[in-house]
Amino acid sequence: MELTKDAEGLTSSEIDYLKYIHERNYFDGFEMFLNMDSSSDYRIEKLENNGYIILSEDPEHPHRFLVTTTEKGIAALID
Repeated sequence: MELTKDAEGLTSSEIDYLKYIHERNYFDGFEMFLNMDSSSDYRIEKLENNGYIILSEDPEHPHRFLVTTTEKGIAALID
């Protein structure tokens, strides 16, 4: 597992998660578990708690969250 941190304080693995959900504009824990790994809930929570993303419930899909990437999140993706 890659543990290096970039200027935004995220590991390269967390940046991968941010890219993944930024491209899809949603977070589905089951899909993330299948496509990324079993620690997805923890990493998504960390991204939300540290202001990189905003999650909101998806009214059309009860177990999915819509993702808004914040300015801080965009900056982390650009770095």
